[in-house]
Amino acid sequence: MPIKPPVDMEMFKRRCARMPSVISKEIRDLARELSGDYPQFVPVLPDPLAKANECFFNVRSKVERDGGSVLNGWLIREWPKVIIEAEHHAVWSDGAIQPRHLAEENEKRTPIEAACLLK
Repeated sequence: MPIKPPVDMEMFKRRCARMPSVISKEIRDLARELSGDYPQFVPVLPDPLAKANECFFNVRSKVERDGGSVLNGWLIREWPKVIIEAEHHAVWSDGAIQPRHLAEENEKRTPIEAACLLK
């Protein structure tokens, strides 16, 4: 008789970690460990000069071109019931509106919002 794995193996056939749709208790717990702050969803701002996966470069360039400031923190991804990961991240702020996650303008899977924990 075959041994049944402790988790549903179908979950491993799907794409791994991605932006969470809600800020769960598990995400809040991780955020508390990282900085003590509450994570937030940060709107995405497509930028024609942004490069994929280059948040620090993108934000620094945006500040040089348009002013504003760099906000450092964490980009949070989740693979439900498997893992929650936090990656060092930077977003842009002009001080007047909510901080923005800069994304490559033609990125096919640009999320509407990115879950970030800002320092």
